[in-house]
Amino acid sequence: MHNNSVIKPGDKIKSTDKLVFGKSSALLVSSQTLGRLVLQQTPATFSSETAYVLSDLLPKKKNASTRGGLCSSLEFQQYFKDSVFRVYDSPGFTTCTGSYPQDSTRFFYLQYQYKGETINKQLGHQNEITLFDTKSIFYINGMKIDHTQITFVKLFYYDPSNKRNELLAALRLESIAIDDVTKSDIQQMLLLFPSQTKCYSDIYNTVNHHLEMLFGATTHSNLAEWITLELGISKETLTGCL
Repeated sequence: MHNNSVIKPGDKIKSTDKLVFGKSSALLVSSQTLGRLVLQQTPATFSSETAYVLSDLLPKKKNASTRGGLCSSLEFQQYFKDSVFRVYDSPGFTTCTGSYPQDSTRFFYLQYQYKGETINKQLGHQNEITLFDTKSIFYINGMKIDHTQITFVKLFYYDPSNKRNELLAALRLESIAIDDVTKSDIQQMLLLFPSQTKCYSDIYNTVNHHLEMLFGATTHSNLAEWITLELGISKETLTGCL
């Protein structure tokens, strides 16, 4: 609701206007600077009587992921930047299969310290996407550990055929589990985009903004890989940008 009236397709609203959301309602907006974006009040703060200034619901900048696969140690270092990397569920990162082939003997692995012990965890993969399987990474001898207590996390690539054991990056991991309710909310929001003009950047920004409203802002995450594996959406499948 906007100015005590129900918003209709084609209505123009300003960033300073106040909006009131109904339960499970969402709003598809189009901005010259942000593109198209679906906005929704987060369930944790829902109130049918609270008015929200539009600018407070918008992301501060357009931040769609446009990178391709990681193809060199320099790209890994630049991507992870020794900073917190948020892991939504299990996807990790996309690589160039020519530079980093993966099979039963060639793989990426994480090494970290936990209570004075060095732990190595092999990472699985699905095609070119390497997986951060939290059910494996954060378990030792079948027991779940507190992932906030691990330190000195390093990413390696191992290839015994040429005695390659390459340190690629140091990083810190933040694990976020996306439950079925949150995933369903995201899927319902994306239904608002016209099917013939869906644009990957709009999809990415909408999902990213919704998750950051729930879990806080982040600068590095596996969101692009999560969207590919969990929603079946990639830059290659959407070409309807206006």
